Amino acid sequence: MCASVHKSLGNQISNIRSLTTDDWDTKSLLYMKLGGNANFKEFIKAYSLELEIPIVKYRTKAAEYYRMMVY
Repeated sequence: MCASVHKSLGNQISNIRSLTTDDWDTKSLLYMKLGGNANFKEFIKAYSLELEIPIVKYRTKAAEYYRMMVY
């Protein structure tokens, strides 16, 4: 279910990777190390957005800033 929500946001908003079916090149591994679920959860918590629905949370200025830091 979570993957479908993230996919619906589009690649410019949320990138997802499968451990079993996707290729993990060096760039993808670096993005996951710098970003990733745990890091994003901590970041978004600092902005009191952890209870927002994904479509709101991932389209905030805070999330946009996070993407810029990671990429």
